[in-house]
Amino acid sequence: MKISVALCTFNGAKYIKEQLNSILDQTLPVDEIIICDDLSTDGTFEILSDYQKNNPEILRIFQNEKTLKSVKNFEKTISLCTGEVTFLSDQDDYWYPEKVEIFINKFKEDTAMLAFCSNGFLMDENSKIMNDYFTKWDVYEKYSESKPNFEMFNFITQKGNFSTGATMAIKTEFAKSVFPIPQLQDFHHDEWLTLLATVDGKMGFIPQKLINYRVHSSQQVGGIAFHNDSNYFKEILSYFNFNNDTDDFKSIKSRIKAQVQWHNKFLINFKSNTTQFKFLRNKFLDEYNKNIILMKQKFGIKYFLVSIIDKLTNKRQLK
Repeated sequence: MKISVALCTFNGAKYIKEQLNSILDQTLPVDEIIICDDLSTDGTFEILSDYQKNNPEILRIFQNEKTLKSVKNFEKTISLCTGEVTFLSDQDDYWYPEKVEIFINKFKEDTAMLAFCSNGFLMDENSKIMNDYFTKWDVYEKYSESKPNFEMFNFITQKGNFSTGATMAIKTEFAKSVFPIPQLQDFHHDEWLTLLATVDGKMGFIPQKLINYRVHSSQQVGGIAFHNDSNYFKEILSYFNFNNDTDDFKSIKSRIKAQVQWHNKFLINFKSNTTQFKFLRNKFLDEYNKNIILMKQKFGIKYFLVSIIDKLTNKRQLK
């Protein structure tokens, strides 16, 4: 199985060596590392050129003619990959030596899967593990242990994307088939790939912590860390307590509200990707209607009253 890495850089000189060294030091070597630099001005491209000279059979580097920014740069980089599986990589993290081998074994064990993501540690700007925090990956791991049949799609559309690109590997042919990635505010390439992989339940989660994910002041995408004394995990358990005696009216109403917000902010803007839009919309409506039916069954009178008020005030309405 040929293995690719898609790595995007922009002014990443400070940490790119640490990232590249960890990729090159895998127990299962990768076949190619495709890097697209988004017009760095801090010497990043020169560092990449030196690595290419020392690893000409593995590294292929490109410098964009104009700034593409994260989403379109990753789309370009993945498009240049020729492996069966492509690992997505940030420019400032650290991969544990067994990462690639564990992922590839997962793909071989279940050939129908389109993608996997893993858990990971947080590290600071000095490469020290941040033990005072837990992550959305930790939350998903604990939740999936208690509810193994829970669908990832619901987590993404109701609580946000847990599958950070830095922890992700995907079948290359599948990724290329769902391009172009929609360009929307606060919407990223990893969320698009995760959404489409989870529609049919073909994305898996690996509980091992296989990367150190860097958190620092100049980071473009963050928001995955919570302090250890946070109640976020407890809130998640309550929020997704489907078909349970303790699944109260407030929880169901919150889920419906989140679904409507996700639909009105993102889904209605995916229409340019016609085929993918149909898949996503059908899946979304199935899950949305489950919550509506559940509310009707458990809280019929409350549902009737709230639905009338919502229509009058234009709240929780699909556009």
